Amino acid sequence: MTALVVPVVQSIGGMERQTYTSVVERMAAAACLIQPLSGGQFQFAISNSRLDQLLGRESGLSGFQFDQVLRPSVAESLRQNCLACICQQTTVEWEERPATSAVDGWWRTQLIPLTGARGGVSSILCIVTNVTASKTEESALRRECDQLRDAIESINDGFALWDTDDRLVLINGRFASFYEALSPLLQPGISYEELLRAAVAAGLFRLDIPAADWIDSRLEARRRGDLICEEELNDARWLLAKERRTTSGGMVALRTEITERKRLEQVVRQSRTSLQAMIDSVDEMIAMLSDAGVVLAINRFGATCFGRPPSGVVGRSLTDLLEVSERAHVRELIRGVLTTGARVQRECLWRGRFMDISAHPVLDSHGKPVAVSVFSRDVTERKMAEDQLRLLTRAVEQSPAIVMVTNAEGEIEYVNPRFVDVTGYTGEEVIGKSPSLLRSPELNEDDDDAIWTKAQEGHRWSGKLRNRRKSGELFWVSASVSPIKNSTGDITHFIGLQEDITERIAAEEEAREHQQQMMRYMRIAAMGEMAAALAHELNQPIAAVVNYCNGSLRRLAVDRWDADEIAGAIREAHAEAQRAKSIIQHVARFVRKAPQQRLVQSANALIASVVALVQRELERLNIKLKLDLCDDLPLVSVNIVEIEQLLLNLLRNSMESIACLDEGQQSLRLATATFNVGNIVISVADSGKGFDPETVERAFDPFFTTKPQGMGMGLAICRNIAEAHGGRIWADSCCEGGAMVRFTLPVVEGTYAAN
Repeated sequence: MTALVVPVVQSIGGMERQTYTSVVERMAAAACLIQPLSGGQFQFAISNSRLDQLLGRESGLSGFQFDQVLRPSVAESLRQNCLACICQQTTVEWEERPATSAVDGWWRTQLIPLTGARGGVSSILCIVTNVTASKTEESALRRECDQLRDAIESINDGFALWDTDDRLVLINGRFASFYEALSPLLQPGISYEELLRAAVAAGLFRLDIPAADWIDSRLEARRRGDLICEEELNDARWLLAKERRTTSGGMVALRTEITERKRLEQVVRQSRTSLQAMIDSVDEMIAMLSDAGVVLAINRFGATCFGRPPSGVVGRSLTDLLEVSERAHVRELIRGVLTTGARVQRECLWRGRFMDISAHPVLDSHGKPVAVSVFSRDVTERKMAEDQLRLLTRAVEQSPAIVMVTNAEGEIEYVNPRFVDVTGYTGEEVIGKSPSLLRSPELNEDDDDAIWTKAQEGHRWSGKLRNRRKSGELFWVSASVSPIKNSTGDITHFIGLQEDITERIAAEEEAREHQQQMMRYMRIAAMGEMAAALAHELNQPIAAVVNYCNGSLRRLAVDRWDADEIAGAIREAHAEAQRAKSIIQHVARFVRKAPQQRLVQSANALIASVVALVQRELERLNIKLKLDLCDDLPLVSVNIVEIEQLLLNLLRNSMESIACLDEGQQSLRLATATFNVGNIVISVADSGKGFDPETVERAFDPFFTTKPQGMGMGLAICRNIAEAHGGRIWADSCCEGGAMVRFTLPVVEGTYAAN
């Protein structure tokens, strides 16, 4: 309205008063004409009825100064504005809400300078307009704008508005925080392309393609008006960028930070990769099937069962993957799971392998089965192990051996039926008990502890025991106790195996008695065969005794005799009698039943004793005997009679084998030496024809002989004697010709024979 009033008023500045009055009165707004006075004061010259009415002046305002009709503060404010209007020669206006109940609402006051004929401001036109309605509309619009701005500012996403020329209109703080490096440029009016290129130049984004290509792709998407993409900032933050056209042709841009989502996606990817790797590492099939039998997912092992990679199986129907004979079975499995919604498990033979198949329903959000997860394990080895376990169980149950299993503390956990048959105890009577309940009085606690100590140290113990049945009867067993270890090598159980050898022990004892008796008979026979030599051996000392006695008697018959001479003869007779006694005792000891105890003895002394028995026979047959004995031999623990018999048998065999040789060619050699560690060896060699290969192999077998009249028991007995002493015996041919038999005996540690 001011734009219309000012030129009109200015054009009538020189009009007469009545003219001013007419113009002011015709104005639709409240108006008046203000006249400047001296001293910076003003008065109302003309006012229309609307202003009078507004100020409640029935008689008008004409001729009154400001302070005469207005409140002091209002009068002073109006005066100052009038002064400003005159000084600046420009319109002055303001809006206010008067603090009076008479005037309500918002009012705009305009002071328009009027130029006089002389060129200065001669008066001021004052127009007062009620702007309450427009102020209310402006306030509402401002509130709406503020609310909209607050809403835009409060959203968590970055917001930017671009006009139809693609220039920035406004952004919120969140948008600015994403692009802090561009703060100086984020001002209204900047173009989108300018801002984009500045961001790329500042290295704001992490680009996976050349910068120019990236800018072109963004601008093209911008032109299409459907930009949706992810931005990775150089500070490792991620933004989801969305830009859409407005109905007026502008552009709204949203930026949502998705850094945490990207991190979680990475975690999910890693978890999925780890899960897939874990599933692929399982040596069993893991798959998911749709209700139509289509493979939705499968691990690597499962795919190899079909001879394909996982990518060649996923999405394929089982109809394409299975043999015709297998399809119905799998369809039935899927149908059973989907129908019942329950887990189904079964074993079946698939392509020659036993498979344990477990199928589970996969439920949707309503609990309805929509797919089937399948777990299939190859249990062929387990089935074979179970079959072997059943076989071993039957073998143990039906074994003729006594089987007993204890825990690591030595408490019985299992006994087989043979244990029950032999001991008389039932399983219920011994479970949880110690095996010592079978211990006989002959086995003391120390021996029992030694057995378990060895087993607890991880070693196998074996030996013979005499146990006691429930009835109290004693019986012999061949027993072994072994530790049972788990996969880490820890002992968890012990197993004891026993065989009832009572009858065998009795038979062996009887056989030993028979063998001892046979050996005695053979010794007697040997003495019989050497009777002539023994008679000659005894004849010499006996004849000497007789001669010494006769000579002494003759000397005593004369009157004069020498007492010293008689005493010497008696001493010589006594010595010869002792010699005869020694020969007789040696023969008697040799032919009587051999004692069972062993004595520590020198091997060389044993050889000397046997040589004394055959010396006369050797002389009679003109056989040369060479002794090659080691002086520094350890002692041996032996049954003297048995070892002498062994040596005598070997010597007599050699003497018989060379008896037919020409005189001068008959020779024997007896030698001793150390052998390996902890043994000595005694060898008997002759100058005969030696052994053929068959004889070397079978010489010590019972009833094998090369003599026309032989029984074949001599060397067999020699082997039994040697092995009973912990040694061994073997035959060979000498390098220079002839036969040789050698046998070993274990030594007594730390002992040596005197030279």
